[in-house]
Amino acid sequence: MKMSHVSGAVVACLLWSTAFAAVKLGLEDYSKPFTFAGIRFIISGLLLLPFWSDYRAGFKSVAGCYQTVLLTAFFNTFVLYALFFKGLDLVPGAVAAIVTGAAPLIAAVMGHFLMPEERLSRGKFFAVMVGMCGLVLITLNKGYADRPASTQLAGIAMLFAASCSSVFGNILVSKTSSLSAINPLVLNSVQLFLGGLGLLLLGLVWEGAPDIMNRSSAFYLALLWLSLLSAVAFSIWFALLTQPEVKVSDLNQWKFLVPMFGAAFSWLILPDEHPGFHTISGMALIVTALLLYYRRRATSS
Repeated sequence: MKMSHVSGAVVACLLWSTAFAAVKLGLEDYSKPFTFAGIRFIISGLLLLPFWSDYRAGFKSVAGCYQTVLLTAFFNTFVLYALFFKGLDLVPGAVAAIVTGAAPLIAAVMGHFLMPEERLSRGKFFAVMVGMCGLVLITLNKGYADRPASTQLAGIAMLFAASCSSVFGNILVSKTSSLSAINPLVLNSVQLFLGGLGLLLLGLVWEGAPDIMNRSSAFYLALLWLSLLSAVAFSIWFALLTQPEVKVSDLNQWKFLVPMFGAAFSWLILPDEHPGFHTISGMALIVTALLLYYRRRATSS
């Protein structure tokens, strides 16, 4: 990956790492997660509209491969976040962080079976496992709630399926030739809007009519920030995925930075959060994993 690709991946992961605190803040005042997510992504899609360079060409390119665009919205937004929000409600935060943070490992395994050019070598597997160890260390001091085993297993299954959906959506964007004709920003705008619309409809059925009026200022700030970060982070990610020299499994290794940035972000804004031995050690392992992974890539190229 070029330095510009690395910079883009780091910025996207930095933005995503702030989402956990913002979602928690928003849902404290509005306990309808599907509706909340749907409104968030609809706003995200609309926020990107002013940046389309040519509306007619944009809609024409989307209409030319609408089935693939629908699949992209389905896997990258609707399925991913429907399962994520529901699974997050069933498991302790530490377990959720480990399962969702395992995206690089899931991407490496799925890439091995779905894309011949992304075979899972021993060196690659070792680097990924070092990163997983770092992720587990970061979450060790978060605590585990006393919940029934069956409930936690259901939540873990949902979060695992959400990560698989995300990786499959990444593969779809990277490897589907018809999507190369669509500007990544236009593709992201449309898929966020359609995925958000699906989540909002699910919320209407599951949670009832939305009621977002007369909420706290913290709720509206959280909703605005989440909408902005989704618009920017996904646009960067899709732009990277459409680069022919960028591999899905390579790009997803940078998602190990999300829990690391998330922990650091918590230290800055939450008074009861502070760095500990496990967290610092976990961060060191994640950085080591990334260095090992890209050293392997450099020596093999």
